[in-house]
Amino acid sequence: MKTTNTNTSATPTATTKYQPEWMQYVPQGSYLLTSSEVNILIQGTNTFNNLPCVPLSYSEGMASGIEDISNDNGKLIITPGNGNVPNPTQNGPFIPSGSYSIVTKDITITVTALCLNEKSQGIMSKVSFNQTQAATLKDIININGVLTLGF
Repeated sequence: MKTTNTNTSATPTATTKYQPEWMQYVPQGSYLLTSSEVNILIQGTNTFNNLPCVPLSYSEGMASGIEDISNDNGKLIITPGNGNVPNPTQNGPFIPSGSYSIVTKDITITVTALCLNEKSQGIMSKVSFNQTQAATLKDIININGVLTLGF
């Protein structure tokens, strides 16, 4: 299990001292504290032929059963297994871990979630970002029911 929060930004994230390893497949952020029904969509381009990959979509609930996310000849797939095993291909807190990132470029992540607004009403919201944006991203925030990127 991860034992430290390496976030040094002024904006808190949902990363905790005792975060399970399977969370490496879920984009991190403070939105996780006030959201449910989180779904992740990964899109990209296969580096071997420069064609778009068949995208992969999965829910946060599936993350504990992921051993790897790979690129199988242009199709992004989940290898089932023990999500509590650290994946050797770490991509930072916002891009899901997995070997797919070695042979996939132009990676774009879309997070969809049921976010609580200030009246505690659930609102479906989504936000997308690419690898370049993820490199400077500090948080994914739920602002009154709207997922927002925090730079």
